[in-house]
Amino acid sequence: MLPSWSPPSPARTLPQLLSVVLWQACALTAVALLAGLPLGILAGRWSWGIFAGSLGVATGPAVPAPAVLAIIPVALVLAILIAAGPGWGAAQRKPTAVLRMD
Repeated sequence: MLPSWSPPSPARTLPQLLSVVLWQACALTAVALLAGLPLGILAGRWSWGIFAGSLGVATGPAVPAPAVLAIIPVALVLAILIAAGPGWGAAQRKPTAVLRMD
């Protein structure tokens, strides 16, 4: 009798599966930060310019660099914490049981 063949899995153990899930969460968060931070700063400057101009006050917005830079590690930590639960749950299940046809 020949052994059954199964395609290789990207993650076979609990730590491997957790690391795959957490890396995916970090990658998605990094892409969102790369797009969202500059667009958010531009949109904020534009909307403040319109609002302040209608009030007749100074239109030069100040973007606090430390606060903007603090968003990066906070977002990454939150992404890891949010993804850890589903990753742990997925690591506890056997793929054959989940994918089995009834």
